Amino acid sequence: MGKLLKIVKIGDEAGVVLPPEVLDHLHAELGDTLRLEEAGSGYALVGQEGEADEVMALARQIMREDADILRVLAQ
Repeated sequence: MGKLLKIVKIGDEAGVVLPPEVLDHLHAELGDTLRLEEAGSGYALVGQEGEADEVMALARQIMREDADILRVLAQ
């Protein structure tokens, strides 16, 4: 069974109030970006965690492999 969400006015736009358990499930918090995707005859709200994790893993790998170069560039 789905969750009922309340639509609220935010300036000239509308927003949806997400309960804490939904934010936890999406691995999201205030200020994060979520993606709304078409899913069959409705929509699905998707967190961006997977994409951010991939980018951070790549950044860490580059920092490990090129630490010497990055130190020189930082000076």
